[in-house]
Amino acid sequence: PSFDSEGQVQGRLEVKVGDDWVTMSGRGGGFYYGDGGAESTVACRQLGNELGYTLVSASKVGKGDTDDGSGTIYEVTCAGTESTLDSCTTFAYWGSYFHDFDVGVSCTFLAPGDECEECVAGKSSGTTGVAACTSCAAGSYSTVGAASCDVCPAGTYLEDAATSASLHDSVEDCDVCPAGSFLEDDATSAVLHDSVEDCEVCPLDTALEDDATDASLHDSLEDCSSCPTGSTPLADLSGCKALLLCADDEYMKDEAYGDANCLTNQVGWNQQLSFFVYVYGTLSALGYLRRKASRRPEGSAERRSCYEQIVLLAVLSYSPLVQNATSMYRCVGDPDVGSVLASDARVSCETSALRTFTNIHAMAVIAIVGVGLPLFIVWKMLQLRREDKLDVDSIYAGLFEW
Repeated sequence: PSFDSEGQVQGRLEVKVGDDWVTMSGRGGGFYYGDGGAESTVACRQLGNELGYTLVSASKVGKGDTDDGSGTIYEVTCAGTESTLDSCTTFAYWGSYFHDFDVGVSCTFLAPGDECEECVAGKSSGTTGVAACTSCAAGSYSTVGAASCDVCPAGTYLEDAATSASLHDSVEDCDVCPAGSFLEDDATSAVLHDSVEDCEVCPLDTALEDDATDASLHDSLEDCSSCPTGSTPLADLSGCKALLLCADDEYMKDEAYGDANCLTNQVGWNQQLSFFVYVYGTLSALGYLRRKASRRPEGSAERRSCYEQIVLLAVLSYSPLVQNATSMYRCVGDPDVGSVLASDARVSCETSALRTFTNIHAMAVIAIVGVGLPLFIVWKMLQLRREDKLDVDSIYAGLFEW
């Protein structure tokens, strides 16, 4: 073919099939349903191979830039990696009309005397006869002049080169998953690992020591191991820490507890238990006094005494109840065990059925006791005042006095 100064040649695409030259249809196959890039690349590659030229680039030419052909028309659909058109997915008879849609291609080859350049590190050529090297995908790397990129080994990941100061050219660029996490072999994954988020954290009650102390990288869930008796995983699951055993305790023998939970000859107490005791202890006492009052004659001194005890109990328990309820919502982060109560690090604020149960109780106390009781007093006082019953004989007189 006749090349221009840039090593380019273009024209109507024809392929010899048997004894006939056939044109390629622009009304079917990849030239019609796609951009024709893959088909043009294969056509130019085949031409270059036949003539001994190295392909640099290929593209489809608009139908107005070539002359119309004649005779048989074929359609073709390619992936772009084939060496000949007849090895493409589709290469078959299409018709013998609409030659005004015959396809043309433009091929650029290396000019005589030109040489191929090696791909820089972090890029690869993939196949021969390409216009430019392509960057390795995230999770892979390459050395200078590589035809393909190498995948980071299991237990490591590699972020996209576009986010890095330089391209990735060594396995040393692959980052090891943090302690307490692992990353399975890429061969078992649908995509390459390109982020630390791909690293999987070991399950609860297991740990995984730092890779720097291990002979190999962590690439399986089996690398996570349970902590031995008397220890618990660190917050980052990078190892285990020893727990204090409650010595000489018949009820806690051979059981590991945090040092704050070890009390002399008894199981540890905490703020959460105190809260429930305040709630249900107060309710039980109020229920008992209310039932006792209902059994006394109306207007009797015994009945009035019961109501005065109810008032006294309500006033004395108001502040502890509300303070305990609000303390159930004040949580802080603990480096070893996660979110815990600010008032008692032995009580976890992590999501659980017990935590939900506690929150419901705390919310009820704040609403009914903290807000409801003062509003009830104000409302009842205004009602009694309107009815002119706000006097010393009212069963609420003690409450207002307090």
